Amino acid sequence: RRIEQPERAKFDTRIVFNEVNKFFQEPSESEGLNIQVIEKDA
Repeated sequence: RRIEQPERAKFDTRIVFNEVNKFFQEPSESEGLNIQVIEKDA
């Protein structure tokens, strides 16, 4: 994102990430979130 939007470079910090992350909640079963991890063969 810093390459595409260099004006955000000073805003996109670990501190801001941690502050925003506090508001996220783990999805409930009723939301039907399905995450698949696909690993590349070594």
